Amino acid sequence: MPDEVKVVAEVMNGGEASAAMEFLWNLKKGAVLAEIGQNLKEVCTAVQNTGKLGALTITLKIKPLENSDGAVTIDVGLTTKMPKPTLGVSIFYVDDDGSLHRDDPKQMSLRLEKEN
Repeated sequence: MPDEVKVVAEVMNGGEASAAMEFLWNLKKGAVLAEIGQNLKEVCTAVQNTGKLGALTITLKIKPLENSDGAVTIDVGLTTKMPKPTLGVSIFYVDDDGSLHRDDPKQMSLRLEKEN
């Protein structure tokens, strides 16, 4: 059985994957899961538009709650790395003063007129 099918079966049968999904759903009353979904959509769109690598990192920092018997605090972090689009290359000419020009300042310009 492929791994994907095993995970789906586990979720359906209340296994560990199901417990993980329930945990994510319960974080901030579903707001974290919604934020993950939104971030995932944005990263995927940027990856499709640029053809470059993107990333979504979900960090769960779990710490024992002080003066508690068995309780923990969970700090959730979401970070995205959006692929940057290639802006392309432009050609400019530099004059003797270091200024940039679209036309070559050393090239004599021709004054061409339209014929009627």
